[in-house]
Amino acid sequence: GFIGIVPIKNNSITLGARVLNETIGIHDKTEIKLDYAYRFQTNLNSAISFSLSPKINIHKSQYQLIETTVNNDPNFNTGQVSIVYPNAEFGTYYYSSRFYIGFSIPNLFYNELINNIHYSTQFSIPRLTYYLHSGYKWSLNSNNNLYSSVYLKTTYGAPTIASFNIGWETLKEKLLIGTSYRTSRELVALLKVKLQQFTLGYAFQHSLTAISAYNNGTHEVLLSYKIKRKKVAGLIAPRF
Repeated sequence: GFIGIVPIKNNSITLGARVLNETIGIHDKTEIKLDYAYRFQTNLNSAISFSLSPKINIHKSQYQLIETTVNNDPNFNTGQVSIVYPNAEFGTYYYSSRFYIGFSIPNLFYNELINNIHYSTQFSIPRLTYYLHSGYKWSLNSNNNLYSSVYLKTTYGAPTIASFNIGWETLKEKLLIGTSYRTSRELVALLKVKLQQFTLGYAFQHSLTAISAYNNGTHEVLLSYKIKRKKVAGLIAPRF
């Protein structure tokens, strides 16, 4: 994938572009997206931003590469299919130094594949996917912080999923220990260590459903590096 940001003089406006490509088997998907965001500074300690991202999706499927047990199977005899369809994303985000709440819709339109040949695009409110996330930071003292956050996802044809998270930060924001519970019956343990500009994180997820008899859990490792800026913004959007 490729991500680009266009610098402009107006600090309230952010422009960007992204190109993502994914190949799974005979299917190849490319997404070209333009990002526009505008931020309102409500006061010295808070701001709200809105974003709109139109995008074009390109799907290519090479059905002629599939080997079937039936010669000239009509279900896989369409050769190569290339389909182009539009969509867009929307989001809004309010934040201060201790609190944030965000709402987003990753696809404003519903795209339906018809006969493996073309897509129909329509606006359908019942079929929209919604994301809502919010968090708050408590400063217990000069060396300890407590973070809490909640995340909600609702998708057409699937149950709503909620995630409740809490974390304790200490050692001058260098160590964070946290846990998370999801209504899909999953429990997560989190450990994060900050070393100057590096951040190392580890998460372990354990299922509380019957699948735990066949799965010993999942592990995730995160390593990030933050580039220092000469000019630091007065209000930084929180992330936790």
